[in-house]
Amino acid sequence: MADTFPLPIEVLRLVITNLAIKRDLKTLASLLRVSKYVCLATLPILYEDPFAWLIRCDQGQQYTYHSFSYESVFPVIRLLLASVSKDSYSELVKAMYGIGDAPELPEADASSLRDPFAADADFPSPTTQLWSIDYLSYVRHFNTQDQEGKSILAEISYHLELAPQLKSYVEKYKLAETCASNAVDLEGQLSFMKEDPMMVLHLTLNTHREATWALCSPILEQLQSIVIPLSDIGRYADSMRRLSSLATVTFRLDELADINDYTLEHMDVEEVKKAGLLQEKRKQDLESAIEFVRAHTAMFRGTLKQVRCPSSSVLENAQTCPAEVLDQILELLPTLIDPEMLVNRNWKQFVAKVEQTNLEHVKVIDVWEDFSTESYDQLKSKPFLHRCPSLQKYDMISLGPGSFKWAVQRNLSNDHDQERIDRARPAVNVPPMEDVSIRAHKEPFGSELDDIGLGFGATLKTFTIQSQFRQTEPAEPQRIRIGWRMPVLSTLLVQLTRNEKLVLDPDFFRYCPLLKSIDVSDLQEIYDLSEIKVCRPAHLPELTNLVLRGAGALAFHPDTLHSTSGLKKLCLGSQENTRITVIPSIQDIDRNNTEDSSTQTTPMHRPKWTWDWHLPMLSALYLTVEFAFHFQFRMLQGTPNLNTLCLSIDSTIHPVERVLTMDDFTLSRLQDQDQEDEANNRNNDDSVTPQDLNDNLDWRIQPYRILNRLYSYLRSLSEEKKNFGPKPTLSAVDGVLELEQPLDEPYLRFYREALFRRSLRGPDFRPNHPDESCSSGKCDIERVARAVRKIEEVVDQSGLQSEFEAALVELRVLQARERQEKEGLKRFRVEHPNHLVVPSVSNLYIVGRWIMSDAVLETMLGRVFRNVKELNEYMTEGYRLDTLMRMTQSMPWLERVHSVNPIDPASLSAEYRLQPNPWKIPLPFMNNARVRVCYRFATSKRYTLVPNNGSEAHAEEAH
Repeated sequence: MADTFPLPIEVLRLVITNLAIKRDLKTLASLLRVSKYVCLATLPILYEDPFAWLIRCDQGQQYTYHSFSYESVFPVIRLLLASVSKDSYSELVKAMYGIGDAPELPEADASSLRDPFAADADFPSPTTQLWSIDYLSYVRHFNTQDQEGKSILAEISYHLELAPQLKSYVEKYKLAETCASNAVDLEGQLSFMKEDPMMVLHLTLNTHREATWALCSPILEQLQSIVIPLSDIGRYADSMRRLSSLATVTFRLDELADINDYTLEHMDVEEVKKAGLLQEKRKQDLESAIEFVRAHTAMFRGTLKQVRCPSSSVLENAQTCPAEVLDQILELLPTLIDPEMLVNRNWKQFVAKVEQTNLEHVKVIDVWEDFSTESYDQLKSKPFLHRCPSLQKYDMISLGPGSFKWAVQRNLSNDHDQERIDRARPAVNVPPMEDVSIRAHKEPFGSELDDIGLGFGATLKTFTIQSQFRQTEPAEPQRIRIGWRMPVLSTLLVQLTRNEKLVLDPDFFRYCPLLKSIDVSDLQEIYDLSEIKVCRPAHLPELTNLVLRGAGALAFHPDTLHSTSGLKKLCLGSQENTRITVIPSIQDIDRNNTEDSSTQTTPMHRPKWTWDWHLPMLSALYLTVEFAFHFQFRMLQGTPNLNTLCLSIDSTIHPVERVLTMDDFTLSRLQDQDQEDEANNRNNDDSVTPQDLNDNLDWRIQPYRILNRLYSYLRSLSEEKKNFGPKPTLSAVDGVLELEQPLDEPYLRFYREALFRRSLRGPDFRPNHPDESCSSGKCDIERVARAVRKIEEVVDQSGLQSEFEAALVELRVLQARERQEKEGLKRFRVEHPNHLVVPSVSNLYIVGRWIMSDAVLETMLGRVFRNVKELNEYMTEGYRLDTLMRMTQSMPWLERVHSVNPIDPASLSAEYRLQPNPWKIPLPFMNNARVRVCYRFATSKRYTLVPNNGSEAHAEEAH
């Protein structure tokens, strides 16, 4: 077969290894059926660590433990047991895995192989299936403990009834009586029991011991890693000479020894004595584990490299290995040899010998440990990060201020390269860090965040900052400043508590042009608007996820959304999943904290939100408080794929209400509103401030303003006699507008005339009236961009790079906006000529004091959001509930309605009545084909609105 198969064995093994790395279990299992040649090449890789495929998080989370054991693991165990003599396993193992007393199995060819990993495999018992391959001979790693410390060999739940064969085994040996007399009584502390927990524990412990020994004893010489039940360590210690290949051992704390204080308090004297005996046995077993490691390291020097004793749970009681025992074991092990990763499984071994470990090859530090004060102080006293030149990922707690200072210093030394050459110093490399996830620990963040941003900004692609609640709140919230240049950053996640105050640099989004996902939130309860600086518009064409809650949302510039055509999720407002919405009052925001706000000293100038973005990929839109209050439904014309819309103005600190009228959904009115906005921009008088000019000038003339600003800047440098190359004049650059003098920004009319003179309508154009619309003229943004680049070519960029960069970013934002207008917003087909129609929205959330009439409700549900499947509206007022009931009756696509409103039962029509629902249980109120739920709140009681069978019942319920 090898002669006819198209791939040589070496190439085939490379392909199979690559599939294993990708964890493509389905393909690997299919290869077993291709041919004997392919099967024999696949088996060593597939069965090298057979249970690892089933206990990994990405593979096992889809199963509950009960179905996980019986449907996935048991077929593999039965397959491996087929390679062992039937006399090697006990009756309990046979009862657990459904194996009978069968005669010896005859040989069969490889064509009879079945795939035990396949979900649709009809896997028979080994007593009826023919096998020819010794699957156990391929096993090198016997890892049977899952992520929660449970054994996957025999995970039995006392919440479920035992399988019939186990029932028979229990009855045969009268285990119920035996376990009840010899074990501690936990029944009073456990709930929802189907079986005696002590009996279940007995079955689990013994099955794990017997199955592990039955499968491992024939292959001890070839095992490289194993999970040993601590209670059964004696058998493995006696077979020490056969464990010559053992490199990793995990001691599983399988017996019940550590009992929580609450359970001990409810035990009688006899039960406490039994618990003491269990704890004494645990101490002896742990001493045996230490002796096991000592003997193995002496017998096979350098072979055993890793020992673990992770925590587990036995009958809801946590079992933990004492730190002093683990320290003794780790002292016996050799130093980690050139590790490439520092993760949970080898972290404690590394900490035991930090200074002796070579860290030149470490690429990943990913540790989720519950650091004690002692271990944390030990790490801080032995800095090691500077010894990791290849580090690419850091996911761990912060090791305190200064832990990344070395990266900044190395960058500074590289910046003075000429000085390094003069002094003959070797080059110092900064690690190519790409992913940093840092979490606060016992103390707040210090300089380490700035050190990471400055030290690794050139290479960082993912940056996660997670704060931690502290028991003692500081008098003043700590300021977390974010404003580093990270040109390749794609993912930013910042989660702060009320102990920190977020401060965004106005140019931060410009510093990170490749951002794809942004999630920034804080939990501040009071926002000082004078401290929040609005970010400048940025060009973010790669952005797909934008979540800003708190100060980040208030600082965001809406013009950035003109360049985010690939955006899929947009969330702006307050913290998620909390009713305490703490965005400042809308009144304060609307007046921009001017003199009317006595608590603020510096105005917060906020940009104009036009709500006219074209976001064709947007599927989810979540707006709260201020943003929901000012939301204009015309935005939905540019979101053809919007699936979920959530608008919440619910606020516990600054309550507001908004009245919805027909104008909010009428297309003609929306168009009139656009025209009114443009007129307002044109009718500013001479008292307008430069900041107002920035916010309100028609965006089409802003490119010329950018160009003029840059020219004025260059002229000022020339007057200061700074050497920046030949003095450029706009008339000397091809394609550049001739502006004879820098424009004086505070005077709007002069500004318009100067711009119109040789730009919008040709060199001979003169505006007949200073108030003539600017928006009607033509603006060639690309021409201005070419002009900026031309100036950049003739100017020495030393000290000027940031000015040119800022100008080009602003132009890119305007280009994106112009592109949207040229392409035109995608308009929905409007069946009713007067109303907006948004057919894509299927989930609609309206939260807070929204006031609407019956007519508006019918327009919103019957015409605008005509395909909504789930409606959630809380505290809305103004319409009659029976109007909503009547509408939902005629909307067959609607699946669920949640409505919580203060109502007057007497206002209901005779067609409906309120049915008491004190337990908040959803009740159907429609026909049996569709279950729809409607909650009603009235006089602190819950009701369900249901069709009324008669007026008398309605009247009785109403009263």
